[in-house]
Amino acid sequence: MAEFYLRLVKLEQFVHANIHELSGGMKQRVVLARSLAPNPRVLLMDEPFAALDALTREQLYGDLQDIWQKRRKTILFVTHNVREAACLGNRVILFSPRPGRIREEFRIDLPRPRDINSVELAQYSMEIMKALRRYLGTDSGVRSHETETPGPRVLRRAPPALAGPRLVPRVARVGSSPPIDVGRYLVEQAASGTLPKAAS
Repeated sequence: MAEFYLRLVKLEQFVHANIHELSGGMKQRVVLARSLAPNPRVLLMDEPFAALDALTREQLYGDLQDIWQKRRKTILFVTHNVREAACLGNRVILFSPRPGRIREEFRIDLPRPRDINSVELAQYSMEIMKALRRYLGTDSGVRSHETETPGPRVLRRAPPALAGPRLVPRVARVGSSPPIDVGRYLVEQAASGTLPKAAS
């Protein structure tokens, strides 16, 4: 089993390597392989690429999409990087700040594999950023060319199950890090098997 998941994350050549011989990106692949090994229905990923350099992150974006296409696991991916969310997710759930509540959902209708530097993905990111600025109260910071540029056709809606002031639960993530806040309706749907496998 270990060899299968090492091949899945493209580390089969480092099966006997020591931890200090692995780069930051390789260590993240090991964490991903270890998380996939128990064959979970839902994989929680809380900013797993935040500490990596830009080139390594971009490579892992492609690797993660490749793994998703092979294993088709439901992934709840937490990130503060809007373009990263649009690149990896089929559904982007926007939270409001303090207290965190689900405000909008964006469906990203782009084929895979996706290039994080593509113009099409940048248009989706711009639409999400406009909504995010509204909730942060920074509408005035939007540049004129951003407001005038037509964006893609994005399905946007607030999940009806969270119309009221509901607090989000605490859900532990993989590893020894503190728990993260995720949307109650996402967790409930994932637990009941009604969350589409393409969701992230």
